[in-house]
Amino acid sequence: MMNILASLIDRSVAVPDQIALAFYHDGLWDEWTCRRLLQRAHDHACALAAYGVRPGERVLILMGTHPEATSAFLGAMMHGAVPGFLSPMTSKLQPDLYVSHLSALMEGSGATAVVVDRMSVEAVVAGMDALPPVTWILCEEVPEGPPLSPERMSRPKTCGDDTAFIQYSSGTTGLRKAVPLSHAKVLAQAEALTSALGLSPADRISSWLPLYHDMGLIGSFIVPLIVGIPVDMVCPFTWTAKPRLLLEMIAARGSTLAFLPNFAFNHLALTVEPQPSLDLGRVRALINCSEVCRAESHDRFVTHFKGWGIGHEQLLTCYAMAEAVFAVTVSGHVVRRMSVDGDRLATDGSVVEAASGGRQQVLLSVGRPLPGVRIKIADGQGKPLPEDRVGQIMIAGPCVFDGYLQKAGSAPGALDDGWFATGDCGFLSDGELFVTGRLKDVIIVNGRNVYAHDIEAIALQVRGIKPGRAVALPLYNRTSGSEDILILAELLEPDDAATRSDRREVARELRSAVVKRTGLNPRVDFVSPGWLVKTSSGKLARDENLKRYQDLMTVRTEASTQNADR
Repeated sequence: MMNILASLIDRSVAVPDQIALAFYHDGLWDEWTCRRLLQRAHDHACALAAYGVRPGERVLILMGTHPEATSAFLGAMMHGAVPGFLSPMTSKLQPDLYVSHLSALMEGSGATAVVVDRMSVEAVVAGMDALPPVTWILCEEVPEGPPLSPERMSRPKTCGDDTAFIQYSSGTTGLRKAVPLSHAKVLAQAEALTSALGLSPADRISSWLPLYHDMGLIGSFIVPLIVGIPVDMVCPFTWTAKPRLLLEMIAARGSTLAFLPNFAFNHLALTVEPQPSLDLGRVRALINCSEVCRAESHDRFVTHFKGWGIGHEQLLTCYAMAEAVFAVTVSGHVVRRMSVDGDRLATDGSVVEAASGGRQQVLLSVGRPLPGVRIKIADGQGKPLPEDRVGQIMIAGPCVFDGYLQKAGSAPGALDDGWFATGDCGFLSDGELFVTGRLKDVIIVNGRNVYAHDIEAIALQVRGIKPGRAVALPLYNRTSGSEDILILAELLEPDDAATRSDRREVARELRSAVVKRTGLNPRVDFVSPGWLVKTSSGKLARDENLKRYQDLMTVRTEASTQNADR
C-alpha cells in the first residue's frame, strides 16, 4: 500500500517497542514507541470523526514541538483528512500581525478544524473573532482509547496520488503558500533521500527544527518515520536559549545525522564554548540547507569545534524547498568550493575564476540532483542557459508538487510543462548546483545585482550588531533613479545604553565592511531591540520590515516638519 503510515503500522506489529520519537523537556526525555505513537494517532483519528470532520477535509495543527502535535498530524492522515502544521504564537511575534497572517492561512487552506493545545489557543483568544469559523479541538480533551492491536486500528483511507498533507513554503517576502503533497511524492522523496544519504534504521537524528518548516517536518519527522529512524526532538525556543543542548543531545543520544540551516552553524560557533568538549564522533553528517550555504560558516564551525570529532567531511550541503517535498540536491562528503570573480558574477552573471587582486567570492556547491530530479538554469525569458551562467533555478521530477493550494484545489500555472520556477538564482558547474540567492532578494544598484543575504552576512560579522538582527533592503533613490542598500540593524546594547559615538562607530565599521567586500556604500539605520519582524520560520520578513521602515520615516518627517514650524 503506497501510504506514508504503512511503515509505522508494519513496525508497530514487528517491533512495537522500537523508539520512533523522543521529546526533550526540562531535562527529561519522553520516549514514544511505534505502538504508542500509532495508538495516540488512532485516538486523534477517532476524535476527528466524533467532531464531524470528514475524510478529505483539511485539518490544521496549531502547537509547538510536542507529542500531541505529531500524533494529531498522523491521526488526521489515518482518518483520511489532510493535515498541515501552523506556527504557534511566540513572544517575538506581534500579536495583531500574527493573527492577521493566521487568519489568511486558515482562510486560504479551507480548513474545517484546528487541533490546538491550551497554550496556543490562549495566545490567540483575543483575536479569535478575526479568524475564520472552524471547529477547535483541544488536544488535552482528546480521550485516550483502550489499547488496540494495529490490526484493529483505523486503516489509512488515502494512498498513492491522494493528498497526504500540506506544508507551507518558507520565505522572506509575502504570505506563506500552502503546498499539497501526495503520498506518492512524499514516498518518492523518502526513497531518493535515503539513496543520497544512505539512510537506514541504524541512524539516529537530533532536531530542534519546528514541525511547520520542511526541514523539521520532512527531514526530521516524516522521512525518518518512513525509513524507521528514531528522532530526538527539542523545542526550537529551548534550543535558542541553550544552543549547546543540540550538541549535548547528539553526543548523549548517539545521533548520526542532523539538519541545520546555515545560520545555526554560525550561532553554535558564536555561542557555545569549545570547552568542555563533547564527543561527536558518531556523527555521519550535519546537513546545511534551507539557506545559502556559506564556506565561511563551515570553516568557523570546524575551527571552533576542533577536537570534537567533527571535520569538513561531516558537513554536507543540500538545496531544499517545500515545493519539492524537501531535498532537491545533496552534496557528497567533500563539498566542492569555487573561488569566482565577484564583480563579474554581480554584473553579467558570468562564473569565472577570480583573478589575482580582484574581488574574490567563495561559493559552496549544494551537490547533484537526487535520483529522478532534473535541474536547469533559465534566463529571464525561460530559455536554458549553459553551465557557469547565473539564472533562475528550475526543477522537475517525481517529488515536485503540482501547484499551490487554493480553497477549490491546486492553483494552475505553478508549473510550466512540468518545470517549477523556484525563484532562486544559481548556476550549474560540472553537474553540481551552486545557489547564489533569491530573485526577490536582489538589490539592483546602478545595474549591479547585490544579494541581500550577502550584505546581511557582512553585517553580522561587525561588532556591536545583535546576531541575526540585521536586514538588507532596497530603498529607491529618486536622485539616482536606482536603488540604495538600506541596512536596518539592532544593537547588542539597548538604545539607551549605546552612546551616539558608539552608534556612529558601529555604523562606520558596517559601512566600511560593506564597501570593502562590495565596493558599495550602504545606508545604515539602527532600530530598537525587537523592532525587526521575522516570519514564523525565523527569517527576517523583508517586505514587512521595509513597509514598517517607510512608515517610520513618514512619522519622522512629519515630526521634523512640525518642529520646524514651531
